[in-house]
Amino acid sequence: MSVRSNGRRAALLVRVAATMSVVSVALRFETTQDVLRRMLGTCALRRPERATLDRVRRYVDLLLFRIPFPGADGRCVPRSIVIARFARQLGFDARVQFGIRRTSDGLMGHAWVVIDGAPVFEAPGKVEQFEETFQFPTGGRVTSVAPDIR
Repeated sequence: MSVRSNGRRAALLVRVAATMSVVSVALRFETTQDVLRRMLGTCALRRPERATLDRVRRYVDLLLFRIPFPGADGRCVPRSIVIARFARQLGFDARVQFGIRRTSDGLMGHAWVVIDGAPVFEAPGKVEQFEETFQFPTGGRVTSVAPDIR
């Protein structure tokens, strides 16, 4: 591996860490919808780079699960926002999907990234446990779907 390649990876790691910090702090002081609007701009008009997106996901997971980011108790929201932000910058039409499910203790929420209509970077069968509530972006605004949770 070349020094130049190592430099690009280190720069990507720094960008991911900085974005993770901004998202984690913003989620403490702003609504999730406001953070989504600010962080998920338009998709880049370029050919999607899957290898770089895979690296972004590894860096996000490494940072999120090893460093106690403020407000990251529910890790799926900041994780999904950061991955979707980088995915969109890399040319993917990524969206953050939110869902809920009933448990014995009440309701449980989850957030995940969707690319081309399919969840990415989630354990098989995990998102199917949740009733989708809303997705961002869709037409530049948050769209809600009323869940049928019984």
